[in-house]
Amino acid sequence: MMKKLFFLLFFAFFLKATGQNDSITYLDEVVLSDIKLHENSDGFKVLKISDSTISRNGKSLTDLLRFNSNIYFKENGNGMVSSVAFRGTGAAQTAVIWNGININSSINGQTDFNTIYTAGYDNILVRSGGGSVLYGSGAIGGSVHLNNSFRFTKHFDKEFKTAYGSYNSLENHLGFSYGTTELNLKVDAGFVKSDNDYPYLGTSRKNVNGEYENLNLNVNFGIFLNSKNVLKFYHNTFLGDRNFSGGLFFEGNDKYIAENSRSLLEWQQKGENYRSTFRFAQVFEYYQFFLDKNSSDFSFGKTNEWIGQYNFRYSFSSAIKIDAQLEYSSTNGTGSNVDSVERNVLSGVLLYSHTLGEKFKYGLQLRKEFANDYESPLLFAFDTNFSVSENYNLKFNLSRNFRMPSFNDLYWETGGNNDLKPETSWQAEIGQEYKFNSFLLSLNGFLIKSTDLIKWIPNGNMWFPENVSEVNVYGFETGINYESKVAGGNFLASGNYSYTISKNGITDRFLMYVPKNKFTGSLAYSYQNISVFYQSLFTDQVFTTTDESAVLEGYSISNIGVSFKFLKQKKINFEVLFKLNNIYNQKYQVTAGRPMPPRNFETQLTLNF
Repeated sequence: MMKKLFFLLFFAFFLKATGQNDSITYLDEVVLSDIKLHENSDGFKVLKISDSTISRNGKSLTDLLRFNSNIYFKENGNGMVSSVAFRGTGAAQTAVIWNGININSSINGQTDFNTIYTAGYDNILVRSGGGSVLYGSGAIGGSVHLNNSFRFTKHFDKEFKTAYGSYNSLENHLGFSYGTTELNLKVDAGFVKSDNDYPYLGTSRKNVNGEYENLNLNVNFGIFLNSKNVLKFYHNTFLGDRNFSGGLFFEGNDKYIAENSRSLLEWQQKGENYRSTFRFAQVFEYYQFFLDKNSSDFSFGKTNEWIGQYNFRYSFSSAIKIDAQLEYSSTNGTGSNVDSVERNVLSGVLLYSHTLGEKFKYGLQLRKEFANDYESPLLFAFDTNFSVSENYNLKFNLSRNFRMPSFNDLYWETGGNNDLKPETSWQAEIGQEYKFNSFLLSLNGFLIKSTDLIKWIPNGNMWFPENVSEVNVYGFETGINYESKVAGGNFLASGNYSYTISKNGITDRFLMYVPKNKFTGSLAYSYQNISVFYQSLFTDQVFTTTDESAVLEGYSISNIGVSFKFLKQKKINFEVLFKLNNIYNQKYQVTAGRPMPPRNFETQLTLNF
């Protein structure tokens, strides 16, 4: 541990740095639901993904974050199940937050990033480090935030986007936003499909049984009841029908159907020194799995979660603020391998933030949960932000986090273990930001120690979950962002690099599918109505077995694209984009035995009217 602490302190005090691509943008508290992200993250690294980046990077959250964050993705073939390794942790240790609500599956404790359609969100942010006090179970390595915001100005915006690419891939997206100074209604729908039958480079075979199609719907409505009260409603429905492709050693014949929906009603009242917020949410998840897609037999799982939450913030002064939050959630689940089960959780949260002068901020956060099927530890987080100078910031955070056992962990019909304890984790991080004109540089060193890791262990022909492992993780992340005027146009360069050591604390062996090195970089140049961009990704080798006996080689891939905007009376009428992916036609795998697509193209037309 002393060696790892020295490693963390070395990078903290001898190197300077900023948050990656963009620093966090503070939005008006009335129009954004995930207020805690912006008000209680001063000592954490938060990356905001820009609108232009979202439009250029595919249709799923996997495509977007693979090239624009330090997160590593383990994908079972293009468009298939996608899980993450965030700062050396696993998929269940990364929380996905939808408008402030944790939407990780109660069934398996994680989110498939290929079931998240990115065009349905106004902004997407990545918060690195422990966030269990704010967001509950799973926010250990970090959290990914999907936000819809409201614009209370007079407008009526309409957009239609259609895209077509290799392997008969199609996307259609239609959305509109109508607003006045008192209300805003936003609706958008997206449809994505693909034959996904790309060839396997170096073989005579191709991806078989990889077809998929998804439908996504968002409806968001906000209205000012009066000058002090605002009512907001958010809804998302995702319907997915996806065959699971095989790989080099077998051909797939199975199929997976998903139906997910989320609804959130929020009433916020704001006074001179206080803010009161009631939130009521429902999160529904249902899936069917067909071992043979031509058969009518399937297994299934279903959960329905209801959440009630009340938050009260009081400002003693402009410098001192305190939040008290009470939340109750009730989740019912059933399935082919899980009997009818129920989880009820009552949690209390206390947040304290203090600004000393103009340069120093700190916050203290506490959370305690009471559940009917597990015991939760007292969680806390402490963070600071010190503006050493106009151009240099120093950040620090320390937190205790956790992950509750999923329904599968506890109640799986042939192997669940209802004596499991929640995973707990300690994390420390030091970050630095350096800003000069249009140049931003960042460095964050981190250390994570997790205990009671839930792991499924074979016993004969059966598998059983146990609290058996410790995981020790340390590393650093650095990012650079530069923007300037060049030859009458705008030039932007950005890059992100991460170094991660993640080992089993018992065996001292590396965890599977955690690359030691990962780098992403992009260049973009815009002149009048024309933009060109280049993206690059390098991922180091990973171990594919727990005993380090098998290695999947690293890979490097690049994309290039160009877009044309056609203007009418200073307003964009339509935009055409062409993108070539994997331009060097590299042969690579993200998961062993499952090749990814060779060189391929996509075209996109966007109309604003």
